[in-house]
Amino acid sequence: MKILIVDDSASCRLRLCRILNEASEDFFDILEAENGSEALTIIENNNELDIILSDINMPEMDGIALLKALREKKEDSSLPFVIYSTECSEEMKAVAKSFQASAWLLKPAKPATILMAISKITNVLMPLPKGT
Repeated sequence: MKILIVDDSASCRLRLCRILNEASEDFFDILEAENGSEALTIIENNNELDIILSDINMPEMDGIALLKALREKKEDSSLPFVIYSTECSEEMKAVAKSFQASAWLLKPAKPATILMAISKITNVLMPLPKGT
């Protein structure tokens, strides 16, 4: 499964990579971007992405602007997009929902929660981390 992690925090990207790799090292092909602009470039060069996990608050281009840009592009309009953020305002959730965000996970979510959300959204059964 090809997954794009978009977050300006290197430690957050590292944590998500560890969660995914601990679930199954051979299952995930992980790409990373530090902001929405960088993510758009990666998306243009990787038309086989299965899902995006993105923070909201990032410099240059935030997660909502990235989601909106994707939904406006016909070829990326249905790409699963999970918001993974400390932001939890109902207003922001409503905006994300209006652009068909697939899910909203509050940082720091438990590894099992992240993996179950990905599994549910992509309809791909995956192993849960040990001890869950």
